[in-house]
Amino acid sequence: MFVYGGSKMARYKCPKCKMEYDAPGKCDMCNVTLEKIEEKEAHIHHDHVDHHRQMVRDFKKRFIISALVTIPILLLSPSLSTTVI
Repeated sequence: MFVYGGSKMARYKCPKCKMEYDAPGKCDMCNVTLEKIEEKEAHIHHDHVDHHRQMVRDFKKRFIISALVTIPILLLSPSLSTTVI
């Protein structure tokens, strides 16, 4: 637990990606409202393996979307350049 001024600090967790924060608000990754963690659920060490898996999953999703958008642009670019000239 985190102790500040003799009292325990509340912890907050994103329900979507499970990242933990010290203050209420929105998740930096998902922009979802954070939920307060119960004292029994809070822990000192973060689970870095789950965080890494989430980051890899996010990277793959962004890569696939970028590839799907880029490929048609690359295929159409020669035809657009010959039509304009």
